[in-house]
Amino acid sequence: MKKISVVVPVYNEEENIQELYDRLKTVFCTDLKDFDYEFIFVDDGSVDLSFNLLKNISQKDSRVGVIKFTRNFGQHPAMSAGFKSSSGDYVVLMDADLQNPPEEIPNLVKRIVELNVDIVYGVRIDRHDTWLRKIGSKIYHKILTVLLGIEMAEVATTFRVMSQRVIKNFIKFPEQSSYTGALIAWMGFKSAFVDTKHENRNKGKSKYSTLCLLGMTLDIVIGFSARILRFIIWVGILLSGFSFILGGYFLLRKLFLHKMLPGFPSLVVLITFFFGIFFIFLGIIGEYIARIFQNGLSRPYYIVDVEVNFNNKFLK
Repeated sequence: MKKISVVVPVYNEEENIQELYDRLKTVFCTDLKDFDYEFIFVDDGSVDLSFNLLKNISQKDSRVGVIKFTRNFGQHPAMSAGFKSSSGDYVVLMDADLQNPPEEIPNLVKRIVELNVDIVYGVRIDRHDTWLRKIGSKIYHKILTVLLGIEMAEVATTFRVMSQRVIKNFIKFPEQSSYTGALIAWMGFKSAFVDTKHENRNKGKSKYSTLCLLGMTLDIVIGFSARILRFIIWVGILLSGFSFILGGYFLLRKLFLHKMLPGFPSLVVLITFFFGIFFIFLGIIGEYIARIFQNGLSRPYYIVDVEVNFNNKFLK
């Protein structure tokens, strides 16, 4: 009997946890009854009752494992912790907000079995998100396409099923500040897509602010390509060329027309422009150096406070 591990990062989702578990249980007792299964919830330092609810559920169901972090380390470290603890032949990754219905899991599993691929992404056919989130998602997938050379559906979500082969290779990567979705795509395993429903968030609030989304985009750009550094070189060359042309223009005006442009305003504009460019590029280089520094420290990606139900026969 094949086994499916469902990995769910959780952060302050007390209003959705019980419903999520009930719906997952129903799906695996009906549509996926031919599969063994385990549910792995990773509490990413929640400050509400999320962990208590998960602990109560795990005490009643030995197939539910709970990992609790000492503090909030982020969704992607939580995914990594769930992957490392999974033992299924297939691993389903999903959020705890119920926007991706658990009832869609059989469609993902059916697709990965039929096509014999390593990853099947859930594609939102009717996305229920704000216009800002939709625009941000398009920008992210365009960046991923340019940097990695991998065409991704703009409506692909965290919701996916992967073979254990993908998971075993994923957990080999030692770097910090990595974006899980981009890293999985970078590995190059065969993938497919399946249309899935996308529901409104009825309870709780989204944990992704605009600033957080911008930070993730920066992680992708810096973590997966050095092209931006090469771009800085070309911009420097172009600006140097522009300065020579501008200097020549001023020299010709002086020699042949005996006129000079008013100096102070143009000087202020040019200095402001070039200093702005300089500090932007300095910040980009600093981001690369900061990531080298963080990885050089070799600090753990996360710290586990409590593990529940990982000594029984169902879970590692």
